[in-house]
Amino acid sequence: MKALAILFFAAMMGVIGGGTISAVVTYLMPRKYESSGLIEIKQLGGTKISHAMAELKSDNVLQPVAEKLDLKTRWNLGSSETVEMLGRLISVKNIRGTDLLSVTVRHTDREEAREIANAIVQDFSARKNAEGAALSDQRLKRLIEAIGSRSGKSRREKRRCRPE
Repeated sequence: MKALAILFFAAMMGVIGGGTISAVVTYLMPRKYESSGLIEIKQLGGTKISHAMAELKSDNVLQPVAEKLDLKTRWNLGSSETVEMLGRLISVKNIRGTDLLSVTVRHTDREEAREIANAIVQDFSARKNAEGAALSDQRLKRLIEAIGSRSGKSRREKRRCRPE
């Protein structure tokens, strides 16, 4: 009976001690805030979702964002370390069954998480819109050239067919 009481006491102390330790650790851990943004990937020029996901975490996207928000100074890091740190804060996921990508930034500073997420979405969208406009301009130019060359042929054929 005495052994059972000791065992019960030890189990209760374990539960109380474990609960206390987990409460202290949870309280002392820094809070993480999440900020997310959505990007619609229009499949212009063969841009695939997987390619866009990789591009969002590339230096080509992250470097301009780091410079725009002056993260190098804020975080007191070098350029490459800033971009590397920024890449670790970001996760990109495809929303199943859609052409939407969710860009999520987890950071201990709520405002900075929001600024980074917004800057990434805006920079990437602006870059893709400019690429889409350039691609549309190229296609339009080729179409005009094709129409121009065909209309030139039509005029020559009409002249040949006219009786003189």
